[in-house]
Amino acid sequence: MEQTLIDYLALSGEPVLWVRRGKIVFMNTLAKRILGDCTGMPAAARLGLDLNQTPAPSYLADTLIDGEGFILRVNRLKQIGEGRIVFLKRQTEAPVILNDAFLYNLRSNLMTLGLAADKLRPAAEAVGSAEMLADMTALTASYYKLMRLSANASLVRDLFEHRAAAMAAELDMSLLCHAALDAMEDCFPEIAFVREIPGGIRLNADARLVRQLLFNLLSNCVTHARASFIRLRLSETEESAILAVGDNGCGIPAEALSGIFERYRFGFAAGEMSGGVGLGLSAARAVTQLHGGTLLLESRPDQGTEIRASFSKKTAADKLGTSDALCTMRDLLLGLADCLPLKFFEEKYLD
Repeated sequence: MEQTLIDYLALSGEPVLWVRRGKIVFMNTLAKRILGDCTGMPAAARLGLDLNQTPAPSYLADTLIDGEGFILRVNRLKQIGEGRIVFLKRQTEAPVILNDAFLYNLRSNLMTLGLAADKLRPAAEAVGSAEMLADMTALTASYYKLMRLSANASLVRDLFEHRAAAMAAELDMSLLCHAALDAMEDCFPEIAFVREIPGGIRLNADARLVRQLLFNLLSNCVTHARASFIRLRLSETEESAILAVGDNGCGIPAEALSGIFERYRFGFAAGEMSGGVGLGLSAARAVTQLHGGTLLLESRPDQGTEIRASFSKKTAADKLGTSDALCTMRDLLLGLADCLPLKFFEEKYLD
């Protein structure tokens, strides 16, 4: 049976490895062109990722190999000594269309839009026009959606051009996770939120970027997964803090899984265009890479999805003091702009 598997993998059109008991047992020719012949080596040492961190039968993970980004598609083989088949895929990027001039003009016009809305709203209230106030609310919602797009696009573009940086300071991850879920529970009372968040998990991290990642993952649960149950788990090892966001939503079809980290991917299903422009997971992946970690995704159609983001505890602090672990109303509106009901963009919430 083992020889049959080797013969099959040798004919694969993708770079593929067979890992058993933590070591690389077989590599096809395409994999050797990327990694060199590392048969017999510990897989974690060459791939930069512990393949046994989840018991899931299949999952997706990103990692850096020799400084180059790869997506790993991992499938478990119960029949042959709990082995795992690992397919390698280079992180191919879409053309960079959001240059500095584009983003500068986008933000400048958004600031003008925001200032205009602030001035026009009191006038609309004075007139008492319900129609005008509804238009102002819709305008404010569009403003925050575009600001969220700008933030995600800037991060993805800067990482691609090797210009992204995290300004790390001591961050209480436990407090930040509680603050985010407190805000989510107020906004979505119809969703059951489960917290598995032990206290006192701290590390050096950029609070702004971690908030961006966290709200991107939570927003996906609401917008794309259409979940009625969301669980946030926080844990730590000696080297990492691990944040996991899971749901009971629609899951991701197997045929769509391999491309889910690609830029401008709309939703979880091929052809889906419900909310956002497909940069949320790319931005989340950028945040983990800036903090020396990885993003791992496992999903089952009609059962749900869980995404785990790891953050290295070895990241050095870039500034004194502590990072802000709270979530302001602006953080909430910005992070969840694609899924919040319109009422949250009314004046009473903005105050």
